Amino acid sequence: MIGAASLAGILQAIRWGWEPWLAPWIGKKSDGKNGRRTILVISLVFGGGLFMLTPLNIPLVLWLLVLIGLQFTATALTTLSDAIASDAASRSSKVIVMTAYSLSIDFGAAVGPFAGYLLNGYVGTYAAYWVAAVVLLLISAGWLFYQPSKLVLQDIRKA
Repeated sequence: MIGAASLAGILQAIRWGWEPWLAPWIGKKSDGKNGRRTILVISLVFGGGLFMLTPLNIPLVLWLLVLIGLQFTATALTTLSDAIASDAASRSSKVIVMTAYSLSIDFGAAVGPFAGYLLNGYVGTYAAYWVAAVVLLLISAGWLFYQPSKLVLQDIRKA
């Protein structure tokens, strides 16, 4: 009964409704003893798992819960990315770090839909969901296992 655009608008409105309260809460949690890395890895794995569920033929109510979970994950990842960029900027040249962060966010926003349309047209309707899941899981593995050396941190400080 509800069109796809209306449903997308409703889901986006839900996210915009909780964002002023949820984002600061996530930020406070990431300032705690577990740190940003733990919450980031959990959010990335959660998002990857939800993207795997998105193209499956599941009941509508469960599918809507998956989409709401993805919106929750998007809020968490946005908040954590901003906090990590701010942390990096405070340890090095603020202008370089924040410029690189802004450019990468804008680049992703431009290339993401283009890549999604290409995958959709050449590989299949649900390929973008599977690729997004794999990318999130690979990034989570990178954050889980990567330990920056003192040399890398020194290079960041010099930048």
